[in-house]
Amino acid sequence: MKGKVIELYDYIGVSPKYLGYKYLVDETVLYANDVINNREEYLGEISKYVADKYNTNIMCVDRNTRTVIEGTFNKGNLIHINDIFQSVSTYYEDRPSIKLFLSTVVNYLINKK
Repeated sequence: MKGKVIELYDYIGVSPKYLGYKYLVDETVLYANDVINNREEYLGEISKYVADKYNTNIMCVDRNTRTVIEGTFNKGNLIHINDIFQSVSTYYEDRPSIKLFLSTVVNYLINKK
C-alpha cells in the first residue's frame, strides 16, 4: 500500500521535500488499513502513532501535514488534483481538511484497483 500511496502522491505533485511528507504518507497508509479492515478511523489516533514514530507531537504532525496539503493544492499537478478531488473541492480552489484529504485519497486508491 505504501508504494501505491507514494506513486499517487507523485502523480498529483506532492513534494517529498516537505517535512510533513513522511507524516502524510504514513497517515494515509494507516488510514487505508483501517478502512480496508473495516475499523473505525480516528485521525487523532493515527496522528498520535505517527508523532510517536517520529518522536514529535501531534500538533507538529498536523501542522506539517496541513502544510503539505496546502503546498500540493498551490503548486501540485492541478489537472490530476482536480481529477481526484473534484467531488470535494471546487476546482482545486479549496484545500480540504486532513481527514477529507485522507479519505478522498484512500477512496481513490481502493476504487482504482
